Amino acid sequence: MILIIIYLIAGISQIVILYKKNLAKEMIVSIVFTIMLIAISVGIYIEIIPRNIAIILYRSISKKL
Repeated sequence: MILIIIYLIAGISQIVILYKKNLAKEMIVSIVFTIMLIAISVGIYIEIIPRNIAIILYRSISKKL
């Protein structure tokens, strides 16, 4: 649970910094990466969603960008 909160704070601060610098593509990548970090940490925490599914999702999204 603490990991999820840390990822949220880090992701939001990174998004705000990139938004102030007007870096649109980097902002999208950081938002996706933050969502995937949260998904992986939730998968570890709950253990209903395996980490493999989160990693496969991350790879498929990173190929599209």
